[in-house]
Amino acid sequence: MLRIFLLFFLATGPQLFSQQATSSPPADLELPDAPSAIRQPYDSTVASSSKPASTLVRPAELSIQDSKSKPPRVVDRQFLLLSALNFGAMIADIEMTQYKLSPTVREGNPLFGSHPSREMMYEMSLPVVFATTMWSRQLKKNAPHSKRWMIVPIVGASVHTAAVIWNAHY
Repeated sequence: MLRIFLLFFLATGPQLFSQQATSSPPADLELPDAPSAIRQPYDSTVASSSKPASTLVRPAELSIQDSKSKPPRVVDRQFLLLSALNFGAMIADIEMTQYKLSPTVREGNPLFGSHPSREMMYEMSLPVVFATTMWSRQLKKNAPHSKRWMIVPIVGASVHTAAVIWNAHY
């Protein structure tokens, strides 16, 4: 619906604004004191010649861009490396947790329960890591020269790596 409105506005907007501008008489023409039956037509040459050149609207200058310049790639080597690091740390965390689980050792994450299965841990972790990777991709797409997109996979990989170290220690 919004697209239809925008298309309608873009198609009819210049016509509406041009009619508005030409239908009102300029301020320097005098109006009669009393109503009369004789009306004089509006002369556009008088109005255009009385305005100074600085008030005229000029079209915007066009700039020609080099066809060889491409926008920076979103999925590049650095993005793939950090995403793989995040996924690898998640896999290492799950496998180390499964290796260390025993009847006396419990899982510390309350979302997984005390003795989660490997499948359930992957079912819950993979969508979260995938969503954070897509979030990081969107951050990089919106600001390609900023390094803020790196925060998401680095934090994710750091949390999983800390969990692997914790599991290895105990």
